[in-house]
Amino acid sequence: MFRVHLMPESPPTRPYSVCAEVRLINPFTHPSVGDRVKTTYSFDPELPREKIDVVVVQRHGIPGFTVQDAADMVRAIRKAGARLVYDIDDDLMLAHPVRKVEEYLREVRPVGRFLAREADLIVCSTPTLAERFAPFETPRAVWRNAIDDRMMIGTRPPAARPAGASRGGPLVVGYAGTPTHLPDLLSVTEGLRKTLGARRGEVSLDFLGVADIEKLTALFGDLLAAAPRHARGYREYFRDMQKKSGWDVAIAPLQDTPFNHSKSDIKFLEYAVFGVPGVYSRCKAYDTVQDGKTGLLAEREAFAEVLADLLDSPSRRASIAQDAYDYVRSERTLEKCAGMLIDIVEAIL
Repeated sequence: MFRVHLMPESPPTRPYSVCAEVRLINPFTHPSVGDRVKTTYSFDPELPREKIDVVVVQRHGIPGFTVQDAADMVRAIRKAGARLVYDIDDDLMLAHPVRKVEEYLREVRPVGRFLAREADLIVCSTPTLAERFAPFETPRAVWRNAIDDRMMIGTRPPAARPAGASRGGPLVVGYAGTPTHLPDLLSVTEGLRKTLGARRGEVSLDFLGVADIEKLTALFGDLLAAAPRHARGYREYFRDMQKKSGWDVAIAPLQDTPFNHSKSDIKFLEYAVFGVPGVYSRCKAYDTVQDGKTGLLAEREAFAEVLADLLDSPSRRASIAQDAYDYVRSERTLEKCAGMLIDIVEAIL
C-alpha cells in the first residue's frame, strides 16, 4: 500500500468542484482500491505530517495559488521525498471561448504551466489532451473519466423509465451542462427552434444549467417544459437527474473548436447511466459513442434532424438507451476503472 495526498482545485467546503470529485476524490477513495492506497486530501498547501509517497495536484492547484505558492509547495513535496502528479481534464492552456472564463484563466495559467513542467507525471482525461501536453516533456498518461457507481444507487435502468407518451405529456428533450456550454448550445439553436417549433405541444425542452433563465427563455420561449434550473454541485445534479428529469432524449452539442477537441465524454457517461438516449456532436470528445448503438452522432447542420428522427422512433430510443447503459455499467464505472488510475500513479514510485 502507498500513500497519496490530493490537492484538488476546489472550494474547501461542499459542494466541491466537479473535477475534484470526478477526477480525484471519488476514484482515489473508491472501495475497490482501498487495499492498495491510503488517500488524504486537503484544500490548503500544507502537506500531511505523516509520510506520503505521491501528491496529486489538479489544474491550477489550490484556489488562489500563485506561481510562488506552487514553487514553495513543490519544494516541500521534494523535501518529503514524494512524487508529484499533475491532473488535467481540459486544455486550459488554450484560450477559452467564454470571455469571462478566459479572463480568469489568463491570471492562473502560469501556475498550471509551472505545475505541468515540475510534475513527475501528467494524467490527462483524453488522448487528445495528452498530445496537447507533449511540449512540456513530462511523462503523460491517460485516465478517462468514469462514473462513481456509489452515486448510481437509485438510478433507474432504461427499461424502468416511462416514455413521454405513457406519462400523458409531450416528449422531453433535455440538456445538462454548465453555463460555459451556452456557445455550444447556440451552435444548434436555430435548427432546434425550427424543428421542435414545428412539433409544439408534442415535444418540449428541459435544461439543467447551461445558461441563466432569461437567456434560455428568450431563445426557446414556450418550447420550454419548465423554467431552467441549476444544481448546486455534482451530487445534487446526480440526484436531480435520477429523480426528476423524465427526459426521453438528451442532447450534447459541442462546437468544433481547438478548446473542445480535448473535451471528455463525461456527458455521454452521465446520460447513459440516467437511462436517456443521447444525440452528440460528431467530434473527438464523443469518439467513444458507437453511432447508432450507444448514441447518435450528428454534424452541426443535421443535429436537429437527427434528433427529430430519434424522437420518432420509440424502439430505437429504448435500444440505444439500454446499450449505452450496459456499456457504462460494464466498462466505465469506478468499480471497473479506479484500479487503472492507481496502476498509473503507482508506476512512478
